Amino acid sequence: MWSLSVAALLRTLRESWTIDFVDQGGPGMIATKPRDRVGRMSLAYAVCLCLAALSCSCDGGGSGADTDASTDAGSGADTDTAFRQACVQGGNWYDERSGLCWQNPPTGYNIEGRDAISYCEELELETSRISDWRLPNIDELASLRRGCVDGVATGDLSICECSVDDPGCLERSCDEGPGCRPCPYLEGPGAGGCYWDPALDGSCKDWFWSASSVAEPHNVYKWYVSFATGVVNENYGSREFSVRCVTDGSDGDAETGCAGECGLEIYTDCTCGVEDPCGWKNNDRCDENCLGIVDEMFDDSEDCDGY
Repeated sequence: MWSLSVAALLRTLRESWTIDFVDQGGPGMIATKPRDRVGRMSLAYAVCLCLAALSCSCDGGGSGADTDASTDAGSGADTDTAFRQACVQGGNWYDERSGLCWQNPPTGYNIEGRDAISYCEELELETSRISDWRLPNIDELASLRRGCVDGVATGDLSICECSVDDPGCLERSCDEGPGCRPCPYLEGPGAGGCYWDPALDGSCKDWFWSASSVAEPHNVYKWYVSFATGVVNENYGSREFSVRCVTDGSDGDAETGCAGECGLEIYTDCTCGVEDPCGWKNNDRCDENCLGIVDEMFDDSEDCDGY
């Protein structure tokens, strides 16, 4: 039985996969058969490549698709909901698929790969109290790709996982696997044809650094994603590319007031209360965003210089 879909994914092989359902080398034997001659790969290698091909997980859901565990009941759901609010209130973008909060817009200027990690760790956005930013690894960065499925621009928000994986597959050859191929230039669903969600801002004509390095001995190279084509590739860490930082909120529970909302630093009817449960009064940061949330908030006039 021919399997043309897997053969299309394995573009480096000019032959198609077969599964032998008769007793030729064993029932269920996985092999390859060129169309003009008979051939067979070893079962182990075939299974390895087949699993790699099947790792291309495509989904036609949009930015509203809620596949995150935050939909579950319980205290974990409350924490996830608070984190989502903290992300959105700060003007950033929360990815319902991954549960990650992304800096939005990105840097707006290019940074050397070796400096990108420290940039994110030191990032403080005026519009957001979130402070635990970091440079995404290649898996996280590639998860932002939308509408590019193994070299084909789908015109929707479909996703397809690339075989590059941190720490699973970081060799230079890993980007030759399924799901990593470039799509037509600027034909994605995002603004300007970017291969990301339309809710994301910024230019995608610059490549974006990840925190993942190529495996030794080629670790002077770092993995990046071009959202203009959706390709996953690597380049010298001394090059200057764009950066979009990420956070998963793992450091957001330093304070526990208001059911964790103080630690996540979001403005709610609890955190803005007149009793100042989070201790935000006179902390050299104006909390004017509390205005309109509660009728009477804590006195933050010293921070705001009168409001």
